[in-house]
Amino acid sequence: MISKSKKGLISLVLAVTILTTFSNFAMTQVKELHIAINKSPWLPAFEKLTKMYEGETGVKMVLHVFPFMGLYEKELAAVTTASKTYDLMNMNEIWGPFFYAGGYLTPLKEIDPEFTVPSHLMQFFWEGYWDDKVHYQAPTGVLYGIHVNGNIHLLQYREDKYKEAGLPTPPETWDDVLEAARKLFDPPNFYGYVIRGARDKPGNNHCPTSHSRRMISTPSFGRNRKLNFKRNSRKFRIV
Repeated sequence: MISKSKKGLISLVLAVTILTTFSNFAMTQVKELHIAINKSPWLPAFEKLTKMYEGETGVKMVLHVFPFMGLYEKELAAVTTASKTYDLMNMNEIWGPFFYAGGYLTPLKEIDPEFTVPSHLMQFFWEGYWDDKVHYQAPTGVLYGIHVNGNIHLLQYREDKYKEAGLPTPPETWDDVLEAARKLFDPPNFYGYVIRGARDKPGNNHCPTSHSRRMISTPSFGRNRKLNFKRNSRKFRIV
């Protein structure tokens, strides 16, 4: 995502994604780029790629690193006060509509009319596009950003517990997971299924379960089935 504060000075969307496509353009237009980004497990990889880009273009990449929710607060403050602090902003997909609809970002085609999204990149439900007519992210919209990271959630299981309970390993379907969750559920000593959580990431705690309905479909867990949760309850059900 590109801030409007330095419109016309930025050539590469997100440098770590396209290291060479705009190298000549970047070298003639800018000497330094400031990037807002969250502190995450993949930050070291991002830093290495920015160093590669610096070596190829001579453009200095300055990273402004914040906690996840702190990143949102910093970016929100920057765009609403017309700050020129950041040239590029990494953001969670659920933040996009506010920044798009508010006119705070510069469409990529206004920066480089010849830019096209590399064919190998996943579109993630067109999160980088914004269509003012439907007021939503859609393939018919204007391109504002591309993805540098798509969260991939892994299901980890305790092989010893599965074997003790006579459960098949590894679990291959959501029905296997549900069966194991019920069979191993013995609070407060042991819980059959838990999801990740972090104090500064309330929006992500539900991803391994609820997002699976949109991204994964199996005969035993189709798109017509819903997950129902009750806050502060140990019970959940699939209908």
